[in-house]
Amino acid sequence: MAEHDAEVTIYVVRHAEKATTDESDRDPPLSELGMARAADLRDTLRGVDLAAVFATSYRRTQMTAGPTAGSAGLETTSYRAGRRGDGDPLPAREELLAAFDGRAVLVVGHSNTVPRIVEHLGGNGAFEVERDEFDNLIVLHVTDETTTVRRHRYGPVTDLGGLVVTGSVAGKGKDGRDNVSGVTLAAGGIVVCGDEGTAIQRWAQTADEQSWSARPALDLPADPLLVDELDLEGLASDEKHVYVVGSHSAVRRRARRGKPYKENRDRLGTVTRGGHDQRNRLFRVSIDESGMLRGGDVDALDLSSLLENDPMLGHATGVPSKENGVDIEGLAVDGEQLYLGLRGPVLRGNLTPIVRVHPSKKWKSVKDHRVLFVDLDGQGVRGLARCATGFLILTGPVGDAVGSARIVHWDGGDMLPGVRDENDEPLGRVTLLGTVPAHGHGTPEGLCIVDDTESAYEVLIVHDNGPQGAPHVYRLRKVPGL
Repeated sequence: MAEHDAEVTIYVVRHAEKATTDESDRDPPLSELGMARAADLRDTLRGVDLAAVFATSYRRTQMTAGPTAGSAGLETTSYRAGRRGDGDPLPAREELLAAFDGRAVLVVGHSNTVPRIVEHLGGNGAFEVERDEFDNLIVLHVTDETTTVRRHRYGPVTDLGGLVVTGSVAGKGKDGRDNVSGVTLAAGGIVVCGDEGTAIQRWAQTADEQSWSARPALDLPADPLLVDELDLEGLASDEKHVYVVGSHSAVRRRARRGKPYKENRDRLGTVTRGGHDQRNRLFRVSIDESGMLRGGDVDALDLSSLLENDPMLGHATGVPSKENGVDIEGLAVDGEQLYLGLRGPVLRGNLTPIVRVHPSKKWKSVKDHRVLFVDLDGQGVRGLARCATGFLILTGPVGDAVGSARIVHWDGGDMLPGVRDENDEPLGRVTLLGTVPAHGHGTPEGLCIVDDTESAYEVLIVHDNGPQGAPHVYRLRKVPGL
């Protein structure tokens, strides 16, 4: 039997933010912000098969490593960086390959040692970690022959504050909560949709530029005798149109505590598409010459047959969305093509589908489509936005699972593995940019880019079940090379 090439994945981070209240303390603990970052590192690596955790003997590195090691059921091994500290030097790459083949290792260091650690493990350490920079997550894929290095960002992205919205917001549910699920910049303002109701809505900035005014909603074509909601989930726009997509999902009725047992059995056994397939719509709304939405000029496509007949997705079209069935939640436009980001199904190997569709010019049919895949560590797409170098994806747990929302950059390539020839889709990659802070204002559901500079993105995120959609702006630091 032929021997396989040994491989190990090594995650290298600097310690999180340290306390600075006592300048005489030569070995300070983590600050409150640092403790939150250490917890986020644990959550970021929760699905990783960690075999070992290494940290220098300082309190700040041990406290950074502690939550991740504890979650993996491991003890933190102290190592010596240079002449200072306790323990042996960090093992060489050959030792790590021999000891942890097929698994992963976490190494926690310092701003001045992280580049040296990367070089020690066979990577290119020609970069600097600034004194105020704590969010680098360096991932090394080490084999017998090569070491590849990828940089990511982890931890909470910077919250620049919420927007003030006045007026009644489209998407209000029967329980009175504001269920805003999609957002885009268009028609001289912000356009939103909700997964309750049948409308999209424009928010216009007030004259004093201090708030946004919710304008009258624009209802999309729907049969009022059949449905009172289209389950609108994703929005995108270009200069001439706003695009809106329904979830195309099936629904299982929920058992209710106050209902009789027999009725709950019947409820749980009922699976519907909702509204006689009214949620299976992809809309195109025209923008007129004055920049306003034209309610009388709306095209619609039904994507249900496309999904049902696709060999990758057909099996999941009748499965309820909360049970890893088809659930479209993100939408982006790139020229004549649209990208539909799916919350589910997440397929074996943590492959989340993104469907690229090319509608006909008159929007009577879909000329062709292609299912691409991204690896989001088991999460699904909650929002999608086109940027200059690919896409930003808002990710979140599938179904009713609990977990943090993240933002990643995707270059647009297909992450399905395999040896490729010149006619195949290029191999894609994703880069983590950070975690959306949990501020108690609902679930992050949609995003759009409001600014794209050389060093950062600024994105607007709206929330399901948040007051007025809880629109917040966040800054994401870019990773060099994207």
